[in-house]
Amino acid sequence: AYSSRLPNHVPEDVKEERYHRLMQAQLDTVRRKNQARVDKKERFEVVIEGLQDENTITGRYYGQCPDIDGNVLLDVNESSVYAGARYWVEVTDFDEYDLIGRIVDGPH
Repeated sequence: AYSSRLPNHVPEDVKEERYHRLMQAQLDTVRRKNQARVDKKERFEVVIEGLQDENTITGRYYGQCPDIDGNVLLDVNESSVYAGARYWVEVTDFDEYDLIGRIVDGPH
């Protein structure tokens, strides 16, 4: 980029500090929004992707992009679910970027 050829670049330690401040501000925003989802008992239609581990099913709702946003996590013992199927899920908690929920209806 043209800017790489300009003089007086910002020092690396300043760039690093700004990056960490920005990431913390972003995480604070996500936590606030996710807590509001829990408080309102929001419901989303979630597409089941599969198992995250032996205890957790993972899925996504329409607002979550793979490799960018978090997932919706469900307890594997909650009910029988099928990969690719859509279920209505109520948000019950969160873990940083991931929403935790329970199935309230489905499959569709």
